Amino acid sequence: MQYLFVLILLFLQVSFAFAEKQLSLNDAERMLVENNLELKAKRAELKRYDAEVIRAGLLPNPTVKYNMDSLKNGEKESEETYSISQSINIVGKRGLRIETALKRKNAQYLLYEQEILNSISMLKHIYYRIILLKENAGIIKGFHEKFIDMENRMAKRLDAGDVSEVELMRLHSERKKLERRISGIGLEIIEEQRTLAMLLNLPLQDISLKERLYYEPAILDAKILLNLAIEKRGDIKAASALVDAANSSLNLSKKEAFMPVDIEVGYKKRTGGFNGFVFGVSIPLPFFSRNQDGVASAAAELEAEKIREELVKKRVLNEINLLLYRTTSLSERIADIFKQVKNAKEITNIVFLLYEEGEAGFVEMLDAVRTESELSMEYNNLIYDYMTALFEIEKAAGVNLMKNGVVK
Repeated sequence: MQYLFVLILLFLQVSFAFAEKQLSLNDAERMLVENNLELKAKRAELKRYDAEVIRAGLLPNPTVKYNMDSLKNGEKESEETYSISQSINIVGKRGLRIETALKRKNAQYLLYEQEILNSISMLKHIYYRIILLKENAGIIKGFHEKFIDMENRMAKRLDAGDVSEVELMRLHSERKKLERRISGIGLEIIEEQRTLAMLLNLPLQDISLKERLYYEPAILDAKILLNLAIEKRGDIKAASALVDAANSSLNLSKKEAFMPVDIEVGYKKRTGGFNGFVFGVSIPLPFFSRNQDGVASAAAELEAEKIREELVKKRVLNEINLLLYRTTSLSERIADIFKQVKNAKEITNIVFLLYEEGEAGFVEMLDAVRTESELSMEYNNLIYDYMTALFEIEKAAGVNLMKNGVVK
């Protein structure tokens, strides 16, 4: 356990100092989009929808025919026919197929944009979670160093007979508890950094974070955020595009009742010099089957897509309102606990001085230390919760709040 603590303590001190440079959040976002394997896989999948557009625009291949008849009725007679036939769409179905495929492709690209935003939000959670853990570890480490210094002083006072050995042992025990907490947080940091490395598709040793936890109250308006979400959010725009695609699909289904016209032209050669051109037209008549099932299915799809679009918008509105309530509540708690942390630090400094002079007991000193450390870490945790709430609002609104001037 002692060796583990030393290793983790060194890990926290160097903080990956051997990395070539510190990783800023902006660099991490760029690397995420470029390197993340899941996003790469989704980009590759999008090519399928490019293929769908190509397929929608393909024309049927022409058909070449050759026919020979040979008859013998006293004299041998033969007849040869060379022809080529082509199916022709006369009601604009090809254009509607291309339009539908393009709209569905656009919807998938918009969903991919939202997937990038979701991944960036996840990245920010992990990025600042690592920073939170390091800062909390720094708080405990500060008290650990004070305990070491105090333990050394008390050892000298023990030799002089000013303190009891029991009290020194209790101080030593509390210091060990702090070491175990630092070790536990260190392991959490390693786990989170591994997750971040996996997200960015980087080796662990290349990661050294640059940012720090910060709190800056944001002025947010639900109406503005909702309008931004409708305008910018990928899945809302994709839902609208899918409604358009379903509408085009319905129009296409109605025209599927009219089958292609087959036109055939050719040349006929007969024994005796009777030669000539051949021309034929085949027109299917939609008397019975007019693609009624396809029209009904496309109409149902259109209705479902409209409901999904409405659902997405309502879900986003509800999400934004909940997140705004959460940020307001967190702001109030942060302001309250900031004052408590300030008071706790002053009390701890006073109690430490009194304890060294023998005017305060061990329990009083320990209570002051625990109170300050717990309040300081709670303050950091609230700031982290506030920041992650803003990241969730960014995801809900479909924009970077700082870059778009929404946060003031």
